[in-house]
Amino acid sequence: MPYNVVDRNGNHLGIVYRSFNQIDKEHIYLVAITHQKVEAVTVDRLTIKNEVADMLECRTMFGKINEDKLDRKLDDILENEYKDFGYINKDDFIKLLFLESGLLLKTSVIKDIDIKGYILMDMKETDYDKNQLVIGEIVDYIDEKLPEGYPIYGKIVHYPIIKQDTMGFGEGFLLGADLADYGGRNHIHYTRLIIKSGNYVDSYEIPMQLTVKKGDNIQLYIDKDEIKRVFCNETIYEF
Repeated sequence: MPYNVVDRNGNHLGIVYRSFNQIDKEHIYLVAITHQKVEAVTVDRLTIKNEVADMLECRTMFGKINEDKLDRKLDDILENEYKDFGYINKDDFIKLLFLESGLLLKTSVIKDIDIKGYILMDMKETDYDKNQLVIGEIVDYIDEKLPEGYPIYGKIVHYPIIKQDTMGFGEGFLLGADLADYGGRNHIHYTRLIIKSGNYVDSYEIPMQLTVKKGDNIQLYIDKDEIKRVFCNETIYEF
């Protein structure tokens, strides 16, 4: 899976890191923002090869990779589905098949990497060119991050929507409210944001009121696949 990722002008952004597990969608990956390139980091290529061998059913009766069968299937796929693709070596083609198939890799196969944060990449909207992936966007929102954690960098691309819901009695207790919270304070604020990160756009509902606007750069801090902090306009929001 490790590929260098560049913007539409060919500027290096980082390396494909792992699947984005926070959303239940295939083909969405975290791109680690780093000055390093694939050639300078340690990559567990065997894990990627094993995943593709399983996908193509290329195992012996003893569970080992059937190299001959894998080579034949790769040649067949390349000839029939990628005939206009141009030359690509087997290792790179295995990586490309892995990404385009949408196989999930919940942990990274890359080690010894200096990460500043992440952007998101939709493989279906990504081009392959000269052994690297091109996301076709200009990424101009990689700002200084907070000292702790590695954010997903993005930009708010539509008007934020602030919503107030009435908190029901049972719901309030589930959220930790007590009887005092029902004395005129039984409402919850949400801010709905549409954020572009890399070449992927999605809607996020933040469980508090944010003072943000369309066009703002934003950082989402993820912990255990949930958004726990937001950093925008020199303000930290924690929830």
